[in-house]
Amino acid sequence: MKLTKKILATVLVLALTIAAVPVMGATVDATNTVPNKKSLMKLVDEFSTPIGVTEEYIMQSGKSMTYNFSKVTARADILRFKTEKKKEVNKYSKRMFGKKTSKVTLYPGEWGDSQVVMEIDSIKKTSKKNYYVKGQVYFTNLRDGKKHLVGTFRLYVQRKKTAKYKYVATKLKLTKWKKATTKSSKINLFSSAKKYKNIKATMTYQLITVSGVDGAKGINKALKGDMDALQKSKSATNFYTWVAEDDAKKIKDTYYFTATSKVKYNMNNILSVRITIHWYVGGAENTDEYGYNFDARTGKQIGIKKVVAGSTKTIKKKMYKAIDKKNWSKSYKKKAKKYIKKTKLSKLEFYMKNDKVIICMEPYTLGKKQRDFKSFYIFSIYF
Repeated sequence: MKLTKKILATVLVLALTIAAVPVMGATVDATNTVPNKKSLMKLVDEFSTPIGVTEEYIMQSGKSMTYNFSKVTARADILRFKTEKKKEVNKYSKRMFGKKTSKVTLYPGEWGDSQVVMEIDSIKKTSKKNYYVKGQVYFTNLRDGKKHLVGTFRLYVQRKKTAKYKYVATKLKLTKWKKATTKSSKINLFSSAKKYKNIKATMTYQLITVSGVDGAKGINKALKGDMDALQKSKSATNFYTWVAEDDAKKIKDTYYFTATSKVKYNMNNILSVRITIHWYVGGAENTDEYGYNFDARTGKQIGIKKVVAGSTKTIKKKMYKAIDKKNWSKSYKKKAKKYIKKTKLSKLEFYMKNDKVIICMEPYTLGKKQRDFKSFYIFSIYF
């Protein structure tokens, strides 16, 4: 019995010891803890031009490329975009890879008004001395500050005390950005054909479904959720009621309630869908418009501050100026500014189109006479 207890105690101590030892090769977030972070960021910046040129002009949409820097050819592929002077090749090679590189064919070129910008998402630690940095690659126009996404990168590095930046690059993976694939389907939500004799009424929703991007599941869930919510909304309930009442009055007419979805922006890892609603139940037709805007990588919805430069105060000033340019009455302009002032940016309805952000105000926002939606635009940070 004593021997058994002793064995059990030994096993328990051994189990606790094993549990306390971190698993080798486990990846942990080191974005805020990585040593010599400023130096590491300088090393990452050395790759901006080679990565930008490769993703913008050489790679095909949606394709990936991997460089293993233990190979001379891989180092040469990167170094050819670093300088136009052969005597500088090994200077950059030692900085970036910790070793010399021979037989580099240089690639001279002019950038003009564009600049490559590397935006870091995170830094991960894979072992005692090894890390990788991942992020987005943008082309920025130096004249107006607008940008467009060209792809993503993952740069693998190893700590080295004698290196200029305390790290050297060991591997690089590039993926060129690609558009989401979208499909549109017309869904019948209601028909009066079997129930009513006099009023012909339909309710339809044009549903967009997305594939080919990481956030597709979240995007599809949100868009279907909008359709389901619309079918149960007060507007839909009123529509059903008016159809029944007017049919009972033996009114001969065709009523409709349609929601038309259209992808208006599919770039820079952003998918923007405009939804336009038309309904008619006698009298004048009514129209409303609003948008859904998603990060295509995560499927999460994004707000105006994600796509327009400046603070909340600055963005609202841009909106006031845009309202002043509209051919509206003084009363409408005043009410529109008041509405923008009291409404949080996160609550404003909008969608994107080209380099514009379209802000939508639903019917009656500006008064009882405003039967249809009103909209105006400001410019986004993208081109």
